[in-house]
Order: sequence, then C-alpha cells, then structure tokens
Amino acid sequence: MMSDVKPFGGAEHFLSLITRNLDPAIFSPRLVVPREGPMVETIRAAGIPVDIVPLARARDVTHVPRFLSLIRTHGIRLLNAHGVRAGMYCGLARMFTPVKVVVVEHNLQSWRAHALPRTVDRLIARHNDFRIGVSQAVVDDMVAAGVCK
Repeated sequence: MMSDVKPFGGAEHFLSLITRNLDPAIFSPRLVVPREGPMVETIRAAGIPVDIVPLARARDVTHVPRFLSLIRTHGIRLLNAHGVRAGMYCGLARMFTPVKVVVVEHNLQSWRAHALPRTVDRLIARHNDFRIGVSQAVVDDMVAAGVCK
C-alpha cells in the first residue's frame, strides 16, 4: 500500500521492484493505491492486481471498510505500507484483521514536532509489527518521535 502515487520516484521504484520480484510460489502480491499513476501502469503490466482505494488523507477514513473487505476477500496476511499514512491505515486494518504490518518510511516527517499528530503516530505505531527507515536520518526521526526503538 502506498500513501500516495507520485511520479516514479524512490518509493514507487522500491515498491515496484519488490512487487515484481517476489517469489510467486510464496507470495501473491496485490497493490492498493489511492489513485492511478505511472507506477500503477508498471505494476499492472507485470500482471499484478491493483486496487484503487482513496486512502491518501486522514479524512479518507470512510474508505477503511472497503480496504478491510479487500484484505478479508483475498486472504491477505502481510501488509507492506510505504508512507506514514499508509502505515496508519494498515495499522487500523491490523486492529480488525489478523495481518502483520511492515511500514517503510521514506521521508522525514516535520509534523511530528506537534503533540497531537505525534500522539496519533505513536498510537498507530503500536499496531505496526515493523517500521523501517530508508536512511539514518529517517530512523533518527522515527526514534525521536517514539514510534520505533
């Protein structure tokens, strides 16, 4: 799952590589994105199912039931979220479904300096099984915010 679909940048390239190179004998990848974009075309061309579920902003929480339905319908057991918002929605899904959640953070989050968003981030982090920072600066930001150790 992606927080957003932008022009083909680092996060999009990373997820595209992972998704297209998983061992099909072990994994049946499926991508959930908030909207169409260049990466979506690449993933579909590789024969991987893509679902568009508009979960790009916090107020999109009304679409969570559809996301939960996809997880249940397809027997999904592992969610790999790219971005903090995707991690939030996957964390919510983990509260209602028996999935494991891995969140990959690609950017520094300046909003973590504010008390309310930081508190929400910590709450959601409790429902992530693993959080990975793509650089030492991102990891330092995550540790300072108290969302990983």
